[in-house]
Amino acid sequence: MRFCFVHAADLHLDTPFTGLGTVPPEIRPLLRDASLIAFDNLVDLAIERGAAFVLLAGGIYDGPERGLRAQVRFRAGLERLANRGIPVFLVTGEREQPGDWAAIRDWPSNVTWFAHGANAPVPVVRDGQRLATIYGASGAARHGTQGFDRVDAPGVHVGLLHLPRYTTADLGALHAPPAAGMDYWALGGEHAAQVAGDGSPRRVYPGTTQGRGPQPEELGPKGAMVVPVEDGVVGPPEFVSLAPVRVLSLTLDIAGVPDLAALREELLARAAALRVQHPVSGLILHVALHGDGAARGALQTDGGAAALLRDLRAQTWDGSPFVWWATLRDATRPASALAAARRRTDFAAEVLRLAEELAADPARLREVLADRLTVPPAGALDHAAATPDAAEVADLLSDAAALAVDLLEERDRP
Repeated sequence: MRFCFVHAADLHLDTPFTGLGTVPPEIRPLLRDASLIAFDNLVDLAIERGAAFVLLAGGIYDGPERGLRAQVRFRAGLERLANRGIPVFLVTGEREQPGDWAAIRDWPSNVTWFAHGANAPVPVVRDGQRLATIYGASGAARHGTQGFDRVDAPGVHVGLLHLPRYTTADLGALHAPPAAGMDYWALGGEHAAQVAGDGSPRRVYPGTTQGRGPQPEELGPKGAMVVPVEDGVVGPPEFVSLAPVRVLSLTLDIAGVPDLAALREELLARAAALRVQHPVSGLILHVALHGDGAARGALQTDGGAAALLRDLRAQTWDGSPFVWWATLRDATRPASALAAARRRTDFAAEVLRLAEELAADPARLREVLADRLTVPPAGALDHAAATPDAAEVADLLSDAAALAVDLLEERDRP
């Protein structure tokens, strides 16, 4: 017996993009609807592949403040799947409660929502044959894997949880009783797709269906997993891109670039190449400039970097995808000054040494973060979600060290 199912998570319907600046009117509708279009594409995917069922591992929305149109679109998609006889199983995270959805008074008949805590497993039967048994629980951060004892039944056994990384330090716990009997773990709570394990059970995060910001986990293709099953064996999941807008980082070493005009042309050429590589409706670019060269002075004089960003944004593009230059980060380094600073024994050298030591030691960097960052008051956003990762902080440290050397060198000039 051969079939497939679709596994998605972290739809975050109607959650806006971040770090874009003021976007032009012509691209606002697509940006506003991107997460909803990605969900429509998810429904299309399940129908086109003839999926036996669809799993939604939480992150449907970010709270009851989200608008009615997302709720209406979500229910319409579920009804389309119901019309094709495709069951949908969903769990929610701690902050999500389906009862908060004012526009959804009742669920289509094909939907099973696993509430918080232990739930009875639900069979998936097609043409009189039991294909799978689905186990699920919402609010996994609090309830864990209670109620996931495997029942004696044919077909594959699939566990469904919303399990962000900060709620468990060890996905290996999903191998321990009572969770050990699953053939596949359909997880949500991480925006980067990842597959742990090359056999049974695979522990899979499909990632978000639409990236929204410059963070590493938001970049690149975003979509869902199509999971094949043959003769009761779960095969390797296939990632399928669904997002109409793709967020990308673009890094460029300015060494050898003579001036801002040449830098502009190089960035536009890179963007043109990315348009060919990424056949979507829109590209959001976050640019980071590195290295040292003749253009560095112009970038840092009289708002050169800001002027370059404005000029890039004014560029028009024919056809699809559009390109929006969201940010331009000047991370260039004064190579000669940094090299000279390393050889000295003054304050600049000490600043540089400490910053580079921290950047090279993630464990110590985490300790410094834990010691320096304050915990927000009750009711604020999740502290774990707001904490920058080590790579982001290392970049900030490096930038700060370079700036400190620049300022100290300037102070010491006659």
